[in-house]
Amino acid sequence: MNIINFMKIDLHCHTYKTKNRFGSNMTPKNMIKVAKKRNLDGIAITDDDTLEGYFEMKKNLKGDKDFLLIPGFETQGFEIAEILVLGIDYIPKKKNLMDFVDEIRDNNGVCILPHPFTFVPTLRYKKTLKELEIFDGIEVINSFDWGIYTEFAEKVANVFNLGKTSGSDAHSLRNIGLAYTICEDPIKDIKKRRTKVAGIESPWTYKISNLIKFLDNSPV
Repeated sequence: MNIINFMKIDLHCHTYKTKNRFGSNMTPKNMIKVAKKRNLDGIAITDDDTLEGYFEMKKNLKGDKDFLLIPGFETQGFEIAEILVLGIDYIPKKKNLMDFVDEIRDNNGVCILPHPFTFVPTLRYKKTLKELEIFDGIEVINSFDWGIYTEFAEKVANVFNLGKTSGSDAHSLRNIGLAYTICEDPIKDIKKRRTKVAGIESPWTYKISNLIKFLDNSPV
């Protein structure tokens, strides 16, 4: 990687278009302001099963060539807690896992396993480690998680030669940029396994509030 040309990109952010239990009240306009203030060179909008937030932000960034916006989304299915898709601006129909992954790749996108070993049971990867090989990369740093999960995720990425990503998983403005991926071209660099990751954990208050939201929505 050419250190002169590297970028800092938060590859996991949610706008107000994410309607899951954790929610988000962030508008694209405010997210752009905060991201630039925190010296990010770009972000990926990864709302749950929608690209509405991405297209709204794209409209807000019209004519801005100094800030990289990456399309993406987060989705559930195939007996996998969640899949983070980056690089395509539409959502393929879900057939089976391999067809889904192949369609993403055929359109120059990548499939990432987000927060794979998180303390939240329903968001944790549950298949065998060997099956991780179908993914292009693994989210090594998610600012919502604790360091022990990050350390294990990095070891797994190294063992299975997976691309490494880092993202804040921000649902509020205060978390944008807490974790980011260092690269020249995010999609190409994930595929070629040459990204670097960096970041810190979210404040405890944020983690606790999200845990409460999870518990409030969990079946008894």
